Amino acid sequence: MDKLPPIPSPPGIAFREFRSRFLPGLVFAAVLAATVQVWRGYTGPAGLVGEVQTLRSVVNASVSGRLTQMPVVLFQSVRAGQVLGQITPVEPAVLDAQTALAKARMDQIRLNFDPALRKQNSDVSYAGLRMNWLEARIALAADLAKTNFLAGELDRAQRFQSGLGLTGVTPRVADPVTGFASMADVQRAQGAYDQALASIRERQRAIAEIGALLDHIAPEERRLDDEIPSGVRAAILVEERNLQLLESQLSPQTLLAPITGVVTTLNRRAGEHVQSGENLLTITADTARTIVAYGRQPLDPDIRPGRPIEVRARGVSRAAALANIQSVGPSLESIPSLMLPARAGGAAPEVGLPIILSVPPELSLRPGELVDLRFPD
Repeated sequence: MDKLPPIPSPPGIAFREFRSRFLPGLVFAAVLAATVQVWRGYTGPAGLVGEVQTLRSVVNASVSGRLTQMPVVLFQSVRAGQVLGQITPVEPAVLDAQTALAKARMDQIRLNFDPALRKQNSDVSYAGLRMNWLEARIALAADLAKTNFLAGELDRAQRFQSGLGLTGVTPRVADPVTGFASMADVQRAQGAYDQALASIRERQRAIAEIGALLDHIAPEERRLDDEIPSGVRAAILVEERNLQLLESQLSPQTLLAPITGVVTTLNRRAGEHVQSGENLLTITADTARTIVAYGRQPLDPDIRPGRPIEVRARGVSRAAALANIQSVGPSLESIPSLMLPARAGGAAPEVGLPIILSVPPELSLRPGELVDLRFPD
C-alpha cells in the first residue's frame, strides 16, 4: 500500500507549533546569556566604600587693606608659590597722615637739641645728617606704598577700559567709545604712576648719597655719642625703630598659592577692601593622593597598614586596581551619609573605622569620587 503524501499545514499552524516547542527554549537561552554577561561585570556588594580625598587650601588676607591686584580668575590653574594678588595695607590719605606724624616727631627731636650742643657744628652736622637720612627713608616708604596702590589702579583702569575687568565680557581693542573706562582715566592713572616712580628714583638717589656720607664720617660717631645728650640719642633710636615698623606696615603684602591646583572659589576682586583673616579664594588640588574609607561593623580583624585592597572605580568600564592601606584610625568615627547605602526612612548614623589608602596610578580618579573597595581573596 503506497504511503500517502503529508497533508500541508497552514503557516499559522506551523508558527504555533514553533512557539510551543522551540520558542521557550530560545528565550530561556537568550535570558541566560544576558544574565551571565551582566553578572560578569558585577562584583557584588562592596565591603567598603571609599572617597578620593579632596585637598583644599584657603587663602586668607594677611592684613587689612585694599586688594590692589588679583590677576587670577575662577577655575584657573595655579602652581605652589605663584603670586595670587597683593594687598596695600593703608590708603593714601592714611599714609600721608602717618608720614606727616613721623616727620613731626623728627622735627620735635631737632628742637630738643641742647643749645650748647648747637655750637658744635661739626658734631651736630652728623646728627642732622642722620635725621635727614631717616626722613628720606620715611618718604621713600610712603612713595613705595603709593606706587603699589597706583599700579593697582592703573592695571584696573586698563582692564576696565578694554572690557577685561568684567566677567563674561569678550576682550576687545580698547577705545573711549566701547570701553568701560575712558582713555582719560587710563592716562591719569598712568601719569600718577610715572610721577610716583620718578619720585622713588630721586629719593633712592638721595638716600644712597646720604648713606655714603654717613659711612664716610662714621669714625666720628663714637665721639659724637659722648657729646650728644642721652635723651636725644634715645629719641633718635626710638624713631629708627618706629621707621622700621612703619616700613613693614606700609610694605604691600603678596598673596602666594600654598598648593598646586585650581581656583574653585573667588570671594574678592581687585579694588575691594579686605579685613585681616578674611577668606579671599580657595584652591583645590587637581590630583588625588589618598582615599579615605570606613570599615563597617562587624570589623575585619585583619585590617592593618600594608594590606592590599582592590579599588574599583564607578565608571562605565568599572576599572579596578590594587592599592595598599597606608594607615588605620585609632577609633571609630561617624561615616558620612554619602558613603552609606541608600536606606528608606532615614536610618540612624553609623560609625566605622577610618582607613587611609593610596590611589592606584592605573586609575584616573578625580578628587571627591566614590570608589568600591574589596579585600582580595
